[in-house]
Amino acid sequence: MTIDTTSKELALGSLLKKIPSLIENLRESRETYLTDAVLMGEVPAPTFGEGERIRLVLDRFRENGLDDPEVDDFGNASGI
Repeated sequence: MTIDTTSKELALGSLLKKIPSLIENLRESRETYLTDAVLMGEVPAPTFGEGERIRLVLDRFRENGLDDPEVDDFGNASGI
């Protein structure tokens, strides 16, 4: 076994230990994702009339902790 192999095994072991908590985080977020998808689908958004849906998306971004959500020049909502 080389040092390189040992480091890779340690790194892999560390990643494998994180998997259960990552899965739990996904489970906890699942309801939020589903709720957001349903809400967005319920808001009418005809071509060039997407304003109401964009406002909903921005509100949901804020409620879910995204900082500084905004609408770009093309009408796309985004946040970080």
